[in-house]
Amino acid sequence: GVLTMLSHHVEIEAVYTIGMPETNSAQGQTFFGRDVFAPVVARLAGGASASDLAQPRDGLQKLAVNRPERIGAGMVSGQIIHCDRFGNLVTNIHQSDLAGSTVQRVEAGGFPLGPLRFSYTEVEFGKPLALMGGSGYLEVAYHGDRADKRLDFGPGIKVNVHLSA
Repeated sequence: GVLTMLSHHVEIEAVYTIGMPETNSAQGQTFFGRDVFAPVVARLAGGASASDLAQPRDGLQKLAVNRPERIGAGMVSGQIIHCDRFGNLVTNIHQSDLAGSTVQRVEAGGFPLGPLRFSYTEVEFGKPLALMGGSGYLEVAYHGDRADKRLDFGPGIKVNVHLSA
């Protein structure tokens, strides 16, 4: 799923499958970042080629993730695609989808969230907001609370971003 979203913004030239390291039952296979990805990244940074460390694949199987739709010059319409562990609702609207425009207001499931904010502290504690998350995607959040529980929203809920040029 991560590569599907990444492929919307950059060209993926090659895809490789990284083999799983041998583990014993006491160690487990829980920490893939530590046990699988970190050693491969370290070797790549040290000059190894991807073909030395992994098996090439014949392409990327992408997930069916809806892309946001630009509606005229005045709106981008997308949807919530994920709820993170803090209850923030991540949309499929990337900051590049809004480039060159000023966000006037954001609505999720018809619920008004106001203008796009840069931080949680721009709204009172316990109030909703829309902001760009660290991944560059628009998120629906609550200052000091879980947006998923407060709004009773999840994946599939429509999000509209109203713009001015």
